Amino acid sequence: MRRTVLVFACVWVQVGAAAVAAEGREIPLASQSEEALGAFRRGRDLYESSREFEARGFFQKAIAADNGFALAHAMLARCLAGEAAAKEMETAVSLAAGLGPAERALIEYWRALQRGDDARMEAELTRLGQVAADDWRIELLLGERAVDEGKGEEAVRRFRRAVELNPQAAEAYNHLGFALSDLAQHDAAITAMRRYVALKRDDPNPPDSLGEVLLRAGRLVDSEGSFRRAAAAPQYWYAAAGVATARFFRGDFDGGRAAIRDELPLAPDAAARVRLRALAAWSFFVQGRRADGLAALEEAEREAQAANLFALHAQVAVTRGAYFVLAGEAAAALPALQAGLDRSAGRKLSGAEQNAIRRSVAAWRTRAFAQQGLVTEAAQALRTLEAEAVTPANRGLATVVQGLRPVLAEARGDLGGALTQTALCSPVDWLCRAQRVRLADKRGDTALADQVRRALLEERRRDLIWDSLEPTYLWVWSQLRPPASARN
Repeated sequence: MRRTVLVFACVWVQVGAAAVAAEGREIPLASQSEEALGAFRRGRDLYESSREFEARGFFQKAIAADNGFALAHAMLARCLAGEAAAKEMETAVSLAAGLGPAERALIEYWRALQRGDDARMEAELTRLGQVAADDWRIELLLGERAVDEGKGEEAVRRFRRAVELNPQAAEAYNHLGFALSDLAQHDAAITAMRRYVALKRDDPNPPDSLGEVLLRAGRLVDSEGSFRRAAAAPQYWYAAAGVATARFFRGDFDGGRAAIRDELPLAPDAAARVRLRALAAWSFFVQGRRADGLAALEEAEREAQAANLFALHAQVAVTRGAYFVLAGEAAAALPALQAGLDRSAGRKLSGAEQNAIRRSVAAWRTRAFAQQGLVTEAAQALRTLEAEAVTPANRGLATVVQGLRPVLAEARGDLGGALTQTALCSPVDWLCRAQRVRLADKRGDTALADQVRRALLEERRRDLIWDSLEPTYLWVWSQLRPPASARN
C-alpha cells in the first residue's frame, strides 16, 4: 500500500563510526544497546511496511533496553494515538536535545505533524533537506512533498535519487512505483514494484503495492491475485480492502463485501474493523442500497465508540454527512457534519486529527450549502479553508480549496466559469473531475465530457480508507461507469 512518507519516515540506525563512514548517506544515530538497536531496526522495518500494530511491540522493546533512545520513543508515538502518542513524542523531543541537528529536526518534524502545526512541519522539512541532503529517506520526504504539490516529474526524480543513494532501499522502489503510476507510466511502475517485491520477499506490503499499480493498469485479475498474496499475512488488513476494490471494479459487489467480512475477525484492532466496515458501507451506497449502507456505517460507529476511538467516531459522522451530500440530501448532511465536529472537540484528539476533521467538515458544508442554493453560506464555509490554505505549508488544503471553487461558481449560476475552474483541479480530486464531466455534458461539449469520463474510469484507484473514510473515487466510478457494467 501507499502511505505518505510524511507519516512514517525514519532514520537508519548505525552501530559504530566505521558503519557510518561506510554509508555516509543516512542520518547517524547510535544507541549504546545492541538489543535496542536490533529491536528498533525490526520495528522500523515493520512500520515502513504499514504494519504499525506489529511494530509497536518492537519499539517498546527498544525503549525497555535503552530508555534514552529518543528515536524509539518518537517511532512508538507514531504507532499510538491520542494522549499516549503525545506523551511519547514529548519524551522523544526532550531526549533529542543532545542529539545532532538532523535527528532533532526529524523528531521536531514528527511532533509538528502530530500536532497539526503545518508551518512548523514545513520549516523542519526544509531544514532536513539542508542538514541531511544525502539521506535517502529524507529524499523520500521531499518527493512526497512534490506529490502533494502535484509535481509528478519532480517526485519521480526525487525517488530515483533515493534509489541511487541506496539501491537496496526497498521503500524507495515503493514510492517510485506509485509516482510512476500517478503519471500513467504503468509498465515502469510495475517494474519498480516488482523490484520492491524482490527486496522484501517475506513482507505483505510489496505484493499489496504491486496489486495497487496493477489495479491502476486495468489488470484486475492479476491485481486481485497480488492483493490476495498480501492478505495471507496475519493482521495485514489493508490487502483485504484491495481484494474488495478489485472485485468492485469487476462489478462483483457481493464478492468484495465477502472479502471484507472474512477479514473482520482477523483484523488487528477495532480501528481496522471500523475502516473496513466503512468501505463496505460505501459499496452499498454505490449500488443505491441506502439503508444497507447506513446500517453498515452505524455498525462502524458503534465499534468506534465502544473502543474509545474518538477520531474515528467523529470521522464516521463526517462520512455519513459526505454520503448525504453526494446523494443530494444536503439538509440531512448538515446535522451529521456538525456531529462530527462536536465529537472532535476536546483534548482526546491530536491537533492533526482535529485539523483533518474540521477541514473535512468545512469542505462538505461548502458542497451542502451550494447544493441548497445557499451561496452566501457556501462562500463563508469556503473562506474558512482559503484562510488556512494561503501558506506553503498547506499544499494539500490548497488543492481542496481549488476543487471547491467550481462548486461555488456553479451555485452562483456561472457554469462557464465553473467549467474553467475544474480544469485547474488536482488530478486526484475525483469529485472536481466528475463535476467537469457533468458541466461539459450540460454545455453540450460531449467530446470533452467523454474524454474526462474515460480518463476517470481508467484510473481505477483504491481509496485510502486508512487516511479517511470517504471513498470518493469508488463513488465517482460508480456514477460514471456504463450502465451495462453496473449490474451486480
